[in-house]
Amino acid sequence: MEDPNDDFVARYMFAFWQLIAQGVTAAGPSQTASGAVAGIGSVPSDPEVRVIRLTVPSPRPTDTEVEAKRMYRHRWPVRMHKVRQWYPSLQEHRVIRRAPTSRGPPVHR
Repeated sequence: MEDPNDDFVARYMFAFWQLIAQGVTAAGPSQTASGAVAGIGSVPSDPEVRVIRLTVPSPRPTDTEVEAKRMYRHRWPVRMHKVRQWYPSLQEHRVIRRAPTSRGPPVHR
């Protein structure tokens, strides 16, 4: 693979640490051949083998909990965009364009 900036290792390590920071991996003690967890003082069969378990991500708050805590303090523009709008009477989606607008809390004057 061509790497003109010679920064592959730095980008790889950054991506690796971002993945680890997600909390979906857990490094635990190595297991012996019989399947029992190796305790302190026991020697694993291959010291260069590390066991990484993929865990279930921690539960995230529901959308209603997030909306209750989230308080925006500024407004931002939203560009014109296309949306596939469902029309129940026609039983089909149609592409419509939404006009540009501002989102966020109402302006108090």
